[in-house]
Amino acid sequence: MARRDPGGPTLAAWRRIEPSRDRDIYHHASPALADTLEITVVPPVTATEGPSPVLYVLDPFLTLDTVVGWSRVYGRYSEGAVPPCFVVGIGHPIRDDGDFMARRIRDLTPTPNTGSEWKPPLGAGQGLRLIEAIATEVVPFV
Repeated sequence: MARRDPGGPTLAAWRRIEPSRDRDIYHHASPALADTLEITVVPPVTATEGPSPVLYVLDPFLTLDTVVGWSRVYGRYSEGAVPPCFVVGIGHPIRDDGDFMARRIRDLTPTPNTGSEWKPPLGAGQGLRLIEAIATEVVPFV
């Protein structure tokens, strides 16, 4: 820790606040995928009347906050051309990099053929099952 000057700020000047509560997180046991999905729903900052557009984002722990930030920037400065929207992250409740990559390879590839002798730990080629889960489970829920 850096030394502070006798007249400088003290720790008493700092106050911890509650983390952001701008999103809801759900865990969903997906029958189509036969795995658990983590669905994060971030509503628009301003309330809207009627239906709102929805942006769906994969790999949410990598991309969700960036998409939320840019959707808010465009919504604010587009003079109404870009309406406020919901941003929905679709991922897995996994924090381990190896598990994340195994599920990503399984869920985001179109065929089980990897083109090499390498065999992914959870397999490959389940892209259509993820699309089915999104279309029949996630979208109707949102």
